[in-house]
Parts: sequence; C-alpha cells; structure tokens
Amino acid sequence: MSPADQLREARKIVDRWRNAPINMRVREAPKALAKLSTLLLPLDHARSNPLTGEAPSNDDLLNDPEFKAYAQRVITDLAPKIEGSGMTVSLAPRGETDVKFAIETGLSIMYDKPIIAVVERGTVLPEHYRRVCDAIVEYEPGDFEGAQGEIVEAMRRFDPTIGDHE
Repeated sequence: MSPADQLREARKIVDRWRNAPINMRVREAPKALAKLSTLLLPLDHARSNPLTGEAPSNDDLLNDPEFKAYAQRVITDLAPKIEGSGMTVSLAPRGETDVKFAIETGLSIMYDKPIIAVVERGTVLPEHYRRVCDAIVEYEPGDFEGAQGEIVEAMRRFDPTIGDHE
C-alpha cells in the first residue's frame, strides 16, 4: 500500500470513529488506534522480531495480553477523562516517542478538545503537531514555573473562569 493510500485509509478510520455514537467510540478506540498505528507507524527493524527479523502483525498486537490490559486502561480511565475535560494541556516530549503522549494527543483530536502544548524553548515540534495545537507555550530550560502565567492565559482562551479565585 502506498503512503498516500495509507493516509487515505487512516482518514477513513478517523472519520468512521468520529461519526460513531459515543459508546461505540470508547469501545472501538483500541481497535482504531491499533489500525492507525499499523497504517501510520513504519514497521522498521527496531520493532521486528529479533529472531526472525519479521515485523509483528496487527493480530499479534491485538492478542497480546499486555496490550489488551493497556488498551483497557485507555478505554476505562484515559478516554473518559479526556472526553470529560474542557481542553488538553500537554507537556510535549523531547526526543524519543512517548506512547502515552501520542495516545492522549490522538484522543484529544478525536474528542475535538483544544490542545495546549507546553514545550521547552528550542524543542522542534513536528509541523503536523503544531497544526493541531490550539496554543503552544514555550518555557525556558529549567524554568517551567516561569511559564505558569502564560499557560493559564492560554487555558483562559477556552475557559475564561480558569484561575478565578473567590
């Protein structure tokens, strides 16, 4: 399958998932995420079986007990939290891929939540990620606290009551 075909197929999966009733979305999230990861993440040698050199199949992943347990936690814990939130504020990772961050970002997109990325100044964010972010707050290395006010201001764009103290 060509990269363009993979992208078209991924868009179909996301569109089907978005248009499904909410109870179906929560139940189908792990399958949709697994299909998307198979389509969008390159199967390289780092993920292959060290004995055979073969890439794992989607069926292997879906039947793996550890994956099933993780997917269940995503369904029962993470997805409802994101669905019930007004926005997502994420500390964008530097360097190596962070699977939890990727799932949170995907669910935030699928639940149509505003995304505020908090990133250390100098971190290069992928262009596609920048496009889905509603706000990007940069902080100086070693001074995360210095960005607190800017984070609150970004959050107020989506909920004006944030930070109000009576």
